[in-house]
Amino acid sequence: MFDDYTHRFENAGCADPELRRLYGAFMLLQEKWTLFIVHHLLGGPRGFNELGRTALGVNTTTLSQRLDLLERAGLLTRTVHSTMPPRTSYELTEAGRGLAPVIEAIGAWGERFAGSAACAGEQLPCPLSGTADGERADAAAPAGSGPSVPARGSEQGGSEPNR
Repeated sequence: MFDDYTHRFENAGCADPELRRLYGAFMLLQEKWTLFIVHHLLGGPRGFNELGRTALGVNTTTLSQRLDLLERAGLLTRTVHSTMPPRTSYELTEAGRGLAPVIEAIGAWGERFAGSAACAGEQLPCPLSGTADGERADAAAPAGSGPSVPARGSEQGGSEPNR
């Protein structure tokens, strides 16, 4: 399942099979948007456009690459329903669904330690609203003034390309 990643680690001289498996899993799951995609697919099969709408800023090229990666790793299956118009859905395999407790544990860790030194620093804006407290940024804006969510790449620190 993680051959692409474990091969790199083996070439680095690691003979410990448990460490190679961990490395392979970490390298796959650390890819940007991967756990987010798995989280959304835990709710059942989704189409490409539906995933794109819920992925809060992932561009279609990156989404396509991550879906291909997850399919090659055996975490999801892709079903083509029609070619004209193109309609494809994605569903988690048993291995993909096996990540549910991992994602739940990450959520519980974040809830427990969100205010601790491990998560210290300024509060990040809610990607759904553009504000740190989750209050809709456009709720208090005058009608017609447009959304107040910052444009992609305008966050402090410059823009970062999607990976």
